[in-house]
Amino acid sequence: MWQIVSYLGLAGVALCWVPQTVAVIKEGKCDLRLSLIVLSIIGSGFLGLAATFDGETPIVFAFVNAIVVVGSSINLFYKLRPRST
Repeated sequence: MWQIVSYLGLAGVALCWVPQTVAVIKEGKCDLRLSLIVLSIIGSGFLGLAATFDGETPIVFAFVNAIVVVGSSINLFYKLRPRST
């Protein structure tokens, strides 16, 4: 039961970055706070490492956290280097 809840929570975290990242790529700039982006990268990165190396957590957690790191990194790129209009 709790494993299903954790999968749903993780999917929600990963999926929330998809529309945001698509909008950022289209607009060429990111209006999110820098602290949110950096903390998301750090937090998901550490969670992914823990899921990879602890031996008990399903590897899908590492994969989904990697997706969050990629999405957050794209947002960070456009935050630091917005496309000129």
